[in-house]
Amino acid sequence: MDERDILALLLRHNEDGLDAALRQYGKRLHAIAAGIVGVENAEECVNDALFSAWNAIPPEQPKHLRAYLCKLTRNTALNRHAQESAKKRGGAAVDASIEELAECLPAAEEPAKAFEEKALSEAITRFLRQQKPRSRRLFLARYFYAMPIRDIASRFSMREGAVKSALRRSREALHTYLTKEGFF
Repeated sequence: MDERDILALLLRHNEDGLDAALRQYGKRLHAIAAGIVGVENAEECVNDALFSAWNAIPPEQPKHLRAYLCKLTRNTALNRHAQESAKKRGGAAVDASIEELAECLPAAEEPAKAFEEKALSEAITRFLRQQKPRSRRLFLARYFYAMPIRDIASRFSMREGAVKSALRRSREALHTYLTKEGFF
């Protein structure tokens, strides 16, 4: 079953759409959640994300269902991580990747505004589209999927030091790009 068929089922609120989405995208969604909250909590985050999609579709009609579900899963896992971190402060991989990326993003001086967040998100997307495919994949693996450096190095057949260097260069380039775009 392809993405359009699954979306059509979800738009009709047919539960088979959820089953099909889980079969089609489940491994990817679990990997995203597991990278952020750990394997033991990944399934719950995926279920919560699918429930959110169920409640949002319709009226929401995502152009790319896979990307939409990945984003919902990531946000659900990040919220879960934030809740868990509030209970017990720890040095998880997600905290490290967020701290790294914070160096090249503008600081929030007042409560986040939806318009500013959307503009920043669009600027980062434009920046990533200009990058070489490998640099873009490394950046997304670390900062979207919150993969540990060790796992990224293994996945891309690189040394950990090479991954760190590539990510540092990407962050510096992002900072320069965002400065030119007026975010600093």
